Order: sequence, then C-alpha cells, then structure tokens
Amino acid sequence: MKKSTSIIFGFCLIIILGYGCKNSTRKDSKEANSATSKITTYCFRNEFPFKEEPLKKDIQELVLTVEGDTVKGDYNWLPAEKDQRRGTLTGNIVNDIIEAEYIFMQEGMKDTVEIKIFITDESAEISGGSPELGLTASLRKVDCNE
Repeated sequence: MKKSTSIIFGFCLIIILGYGCKNSTRKDSKEANSATSKITTYCFRNEFPFKEEPLKKDIQELVLTVEGDTVKGDYNWLPAEKDQRRGTLTGNIVNDIIEAEYIFMQEGMKDTVEIKIFITDESAEISGGSPELGLTASLRKVDCNE
C-alpha cells in the first residue's frame, strides 16, 4: 500500500511540475513578444477654413496608435460653429485595413458603430456607419508633432 501511494504521489508531482513549467514558458514567451512589439502613431487631419474668416475652420482629425495588430485611437469632427463629434476607436489592423468599433458623442447622444479605415502613405480612408452620420472621409496624413 505504501509503495502504491508513493508511486501515485510521485506521478502527481511530475504532472504538477510539468504543468507549472509549461505555463511559465508560455507566459515568458508572451512577455518577450509584447516587449518586441513596435508601437507606431499615425496622425491625419483636414482643415476647412471659412472664406470670410480664414482663422475660423472646421477640422477632422484622426490619431491612431498601432501596437502589433491592435489599434486604438481618436476620431473627431470639430466644426467651428456646430456641435462637435468626439470619439475613440479600438480594433485590429490587417494589411493596412483597420476594422474598429467607434464610440462617439454628438449632440449629447452616445453612439457606437463599426468603421473601416484604409491606411496609405498619404491618407486614411474612413468608411462605416449610416450615411447620415457623416463618418465617411478621406483625411490627409500629417506629422503628429504639428
């Protein structure tokens, strides 16, 4: 009886140690991958000055932070004389196309829509939501330090 208990105990100990080592390796691998992930920030902006008052302008802006295939950012429409739309987005990027959930406030109402953003060297092409929301736009790439 004592011998079989020792064998069972030894077998359980081997399984526990093996499982513990396996999880440790997985965790270390994830930490190594996240440490080497490149974080890139992209900025896009359009300005529409008023003819009569050039200092007054409507602004569309998009700021994206990409880490691996994860994207977070802000997409805002800031008209000079109307209610603004400010929002955040989170999603994933594959082959320069971002699919994201966009959560925004406009005219005192909160809304959430799915959007797509196609990134090029010169612009961001945004589409999604119903046409009356006015989310579809082409924004010019700018230096984030501007």
